[in-house]
Amino acid sequence: MDEIKQKILTLTKKKMKESGEYGREAFRGFIEESIEHYLEKGELTEEDDLDAIQEELMELYSEVENEEVEEPEIGDEEDAEREEKNEEVKEDE
Repeated sequence: MDEIKQKILTLTKKKMKESGEYGREAFRGFIEESIEHYLEKGELTEEDDLDAIQEELMELYSEVENEEVEEPEIGDEEDAEREEKNEEVKEDE
């Protein structure tokens, strides 16, 4: 992947994380916003094949979607289990 596509993808992922939106349509919208951003900065021009760039990045959606699924850390699982046990003890009292 060339540098500008990587920049667009990185900005898109950042926008997804900030907004908390991870759906396919949100991904498409953030790619469009990111392309606009780089057009304004002059790193892309109207002569670049913007549709092809967008479609190539859209093909990466399933990979990005899988990246964004956060698995709980072991400490978080232990804390959740401890909290559950504490609540059960309180209910028994």
